[in-house]
Amino acid sequence: MRRDRTGARARFEPMRGPFHHRVVVNPASGNGQGRRIGARLPAIFARLGLAAEFHHSTTAQHFRELIQGHAGDSGQRIVICGGDGSLNMALASMPPGERAVMALVPCGRGNDVARSLGIPARAEEAAGLLAEGIEREVDVGYVGEKPFASIAAMGFDALVSIAASRMRIVRGRLVYVIAALRQLARFVPPEFTIRSDTFNFQGRAMMVSLANAPYYGGGMMLSPSSSMEDGIMEICVVLPMSKLSLLRLLPRVFSGGHVDSPLFITSSARRATIATNTPVPVCADGEYLATSPVEVRIEQAAIRLVSPRTRPPKAES
Repeated sequence: MRRDRTGARARFEPMRGPFHHRVVVNPASGNGQGRRIGARLPAIFARLGLAAEFHHSTTAQHFRELIQGHAGDSGQRIVICGGDGSLNMALASMPPGERAVMALVPCGRGNDVARSLGIPARAEEAAGLLAEGIEREVDVGYVGEKPFASIAAMGFDALVSIAASRMRIVRGRLVYVIAALRQLARFVPPEFTIRSDTFNFQGRAMMVSLANAPYYGGGMMLSPSSSMEDGIMEICVVLPMSKLSLLRLLPRVFSGGHVDSPLFITSSARRATIATNTPVPVCADGEYLATSPVEVRIEQAAIRLVSPRTRPPKAES
């Protein structure tokens, strides 16, 4: 077990090879970006000298079957060519207790898990981690029994995520900004009741999010202090504010500057129960997961995910 620069134990295993890779491509990721990058991967893997088999999914169910077909195959890594939603589907397709070794070639619209772990955006560099990176033990969050990798959102940001997932022309950060502006006009803050092992809250809120990672929404740094390796989540509560104030706050979320606002409350927890006065959707990794009330928890070191040897710089507000 290695130690990082602070002296804390670093939960990762150096790579031992040779490895065989089961590459599962989601052609629909990133409005077709997955199809374009997936077509290039055999040549990239050949140049890197990596043994691999390549599978292109045709439907969401087919994608799940391709992941499930790996379960129990020792000596293989699952390489997901897709975005945060594809990784979410892969996690949900794993049998309970399966600590698979996974890797990510990011080609979605948000790619927030890759951003949080420092996985390069370029396919060649991301694939290169399979030879030069490490297998890092990563936490997974659960809404009920449905897993998530990044941030589970309730309230305004969940509605924005749902709206953004339906947009097909706009890409990148802009899709979330446009979706936020469209949702803002008719949004009414729900009343939340939060009970956790460290924090209680009751009252109206614009949004309540449970962060296993710093980023969501295509690069919004909602929770700069979050880590995918510490066994805890950050409960983030944004208190009610005027629509004009929210519009002013929104750009600051991309840099983490919103954390200085007195209307932003955070608390670390391992599990929480959240109820609302009216049903509220819960979204994570760009996917709808459930509707309130919900129980949310973090499972520490649930999977191993191929990542750079050095951790990404700590996000700063």
